[in-house]
Amino acid sequence: MTTILVTGGTGTLGRLVAERLRADGHEVRVLSRHAQPYAVDLRAGGAGLDAAVSGVEVIVHCASSPRGGTRRRRSI
Repeated sequence: MTTILVTGGTGTLGRLVAERLRADGHEVRVLSRHAQPYAVDLRAGGAGLDAAVSGVEVIVHCASSPRGGTRRRRSI
């Protein structure tokens, strides 16, 4: 069994990815800003990240900016 860390695992995409990986028999750790036990804010220095990745074989990065963030949009 592969241990996989899903960043943004409580978000729209990350939640679906985590569910699919679990259904396929993998051990999944969910990393998000608020969900325990792996609550890590990647924008604020990443405190707790070392513990979250300890023993992980694969990282699937699904984290993104929160909704309503300051994204720049291109004009077409």
